[in-house]
Amino acid sequence: MEPRIGAVLILVSEDGDIQHINNIISEHSEMIIGRQGIPLRERSMNVISLVLEGDTDRMGSLTGKLGRLPGVKVKSVLRSSSVVIEKKRRKSTKPSRAARKKRTDNKVKRARLKNLRKKVTE
Repeated sequence: MEPRIGAVLILVSEDGDIQHINNIISEHSEMIIGRQGIPLRERSMNVISLVLEGDTDRMGSLTGKLGRLPGVKVKSVLRSSSVVIEKKRRKSTKPSRAARKKRTDNKVKRARLKNLRKKVTE
């Protein structure tokens, strides 16, 4: 299976077993790119976020084990493919700064020539 990028959000209530959660996360440490834990004391809960890279079976194993624990809620999101498609840059219809400056310079030159011709004919 092709490796995929994913994110997992783990919400742990007061009665969640943090030690057991850490053990499960450690079992899957080879696919963890980043981890962040945030205690929310005023709400009596903790939030753990994980960024993962691995196959869907291993990610499913991790989220399944965590989701079966009492006091733990797990949500995950996976990228549909690890291939990043580069967006084509749209060509601007607006002229470049250099082109606008050149156009302005040409207008100024034409105006000066017009004034010189008037003076010569007078």
